[in-house]
Amino acid sequence: EFILFNIISSKKRQEEGSMTDDKKVLLNNLGYLYIAFAHLTDANLQQSELEAIKSKLIERAPDLSYDEVTNLLDDAIQWYNKSADERLRVVNTIAEAIHYDIEEASIKISILDDLVAIAKADGNYQFEEKAFVNVLSSAWGIDYSV
Repeated sequence: EFILFNIISSKKRQEEGSMTDDKKVLLNNLGYLYIAFAHLTDANLQQSELEAIKSKLIERAPDLSYDEVTNLLDDAIQWYNKSADERLRVVNTIAEAIHYDIEEASIKISILDDLVAIAKADGNYQFEEKAFVNVLSSAWGIDYSV
């Protein structure tokens, strides 16, 4: 299925012998997750949240140029827009792929930290945003609180 094409976990790709750049796929998945989080929790995607998302992706990919990260974020936005009817399923699949691919709790915690920073970028950290972070941390088996 087209929507799930980019989500296949890196371990599965390695098993299949794919040459896909795992870091870019992870960043694309994070871009989607961050956009979905910012939009789905309050039905509004603020420019401040978009800038926070880009900043977090830049921090995660210091080896990529600003333009490469911008293009990656643009791709994630297009993917998000094309998946309107399946967004929650895509988010769940991305969360599962991240859980499967990333063994270090500290990296998962840093992703949760990113979500909180994105949530606070518009000046609010709302109940729905807290609930999203709590559900994700529970799914990943992480004891997390802000």
